[in-house]
Amino acid sequence: FLFHALGAAAPAYAHLPMIVNASGKPYSKRDGDAFVGDFREKGYLPEALFNYLTLLGWNPGDEREKLSREELVQAFSLERVLQSSAQMDAAKLLNLNGQYMAALPFDAFLEGVRAAISRLPWAATADAVRLEAVARLMQSRTKLYTDVAAWEYFFVDSPSYDEKAVGKFLRKPGVSEALSALAAALEPADALVSPAAVEAAIAAVATAGGFEPGRLNQPIRVAVTGCTIGAGVYETLAVLGRETVRRRLIAAADLARGGAVGASA
Repeated sequence: FLFHALGAAAPAYAHLPMIVNASGKPYSKRDGDAFVGDFREKGYLPEALFNYLTLLGWNPGDEREKLSREELVQAFSLERVLQSSAQMDAAKLLNLNGQYMAALPFDAFLEGVRAAISRLPWAATADAVRLEAVARLMQSRTKLYTDVAAWEYFFVDSPSYDEKAVGKFLRKPGVSEALSALAAALEPADALVSPAAVEAAIAAVATAGGFEPGRLNQPIRVAVTGCTIGAGVYETLAVLGRETVRRRLIAAADLARGGAVGASA
């Protein structure tokens, strides 16, 4: 009516579909992050969030999901806007953010990592050389900057062991002896701790202990990190270094024999 009263041609209006939650109801802050600042605080990248939001209620007509702003502008057309509501999928956004994280120039990724770590209680122990090595190892596995909180075992004297992981992976026949044997193999001061050398040492210990190839990897991961997930075990041990790995293997061997679970000395 306003355009008509002004004697002007009314434009054609269009809008993207409403964003809904898993129940099909309008998405709101009760369903999770709804404010842009919330996503920023959790470590989402602006490019990833922009990319994901453009795909809610519209698609480029092919299988592409990761598109730059320029590609999105070029591909956009009203004809491909959907009429049905668009469902917010947090897992899909997280995976897309991980793709953007992996594609970041390393210096930019490291800068974001430093900012995230500065807010953690163990920030003072994260020396620059170790931090750079860990960031290079973990970049392709990082989906949010807040994920760096799980890197604690790289920077503290001793990791905190999960009781279930200890029971499942360490307290098995032969594991204690294997951990002690690996610690002994790394005892010489000139022992190489490269991924290849670590792999060879573990393979030799596994063979001597009657373990099938690869069966010791998870017990060793738990022994040196306290965790059941992470980067490749050979690369992880190489970054931790010979002295740290040996100390943790010896402590974990005690846990495997029934020692108390907790932050090991």
